[in-house]
Amino acid sequence: MGLLHILRVHGLNQLTALATRAAVVAAVALGAAGCSKSEPAEARSREAAAKPVQVETVRRDSVRRAVDVVGTVAAVDQVTISSEADGRVSRILADLGDRVTAGQVIIQLDNEKQRYTYEQQQAALARTLAQYGASDPQHLPDIEKTPDVQRANADLVQATQAFDRATELFKRTLISQQALDDARATLQSKRASYDSSLQNAKNLRAGIQASEATMKLAGRHLRDTEIRAPFDGFVEKRLVNLGELVRTQMPVMAVVRLDPLKAMNRSPETASTV
Repeated sequence: MGLLHILRVHGLNQLTALATRAAVVAAVALGAAGCSKSEPAEARSREAAAKPVQVETVRRDSVRRAVDVVGTVAAVDQVTISSEADGRVSRILADLGDRVTAGQVIIQLDNEKQRYTYEQQQAALARTLAQYGASDPQHLPDIEKTPDVQRANADLVQATQAFDRATELFKRTLISQQALDDARATLQSKRASYDSSLQNAKNLRAGIQASEATMKLAGRHLRDTEIRAPFDGFVEKRLVNLGELVRTQMPVMAVVRLDPLKAMNRSPETASTV
């Protein structure tokens, strides 16, 4: 009886130990099962909270920005016109605020003296052209074809022929020595006249060029009495009055061009780009 009781007690203890172990394994398994069930739930919640994302390719682009600044608007071209001739103001053809075009006469000076000088130079040029035998400076004949040279050349040819005949007759003793000497002297004189006519024609040709240049200069002085606008614009100031005597380089009028305009301002530091 005593041995049987001991065996029973020993067997009971083993069963208790086995039961304890089984309980521990079951608790661990339940814990693992609980963790495995919670992880998918959290994953599902994260997927449900995800937001849509739009993808854009990186590229370089310009950004327009507007900056408010305070500045001054001014004309691109602004000029004070001065006179290039001396004279009295005879007409004022544009005044303050008037619109003018390039080349328009805005002030007229008295040009009586300049006109007389120009006409005098025209007459001198015409006289030189007539002596040379030309109608205008652009169509000058060759020196050998001028009237004086052609006339002198004809006389020289005639004197040469006369001398040749006289020489032949003298060889035949048909004329005297004096007649031969006279023919030779005439030939030399005609040759000298021809050379002189050539030189005169050259001088006349040079005189034509000088007279033409002088006439052009007189014409320029005459045109300078008409003060013109240098470009399209508006009259900003009128600096002379009717009847006033002006001198060379004296300011007479100010003209501005209003198209295009330029703006002068200072940009703030916050508007500078990096």
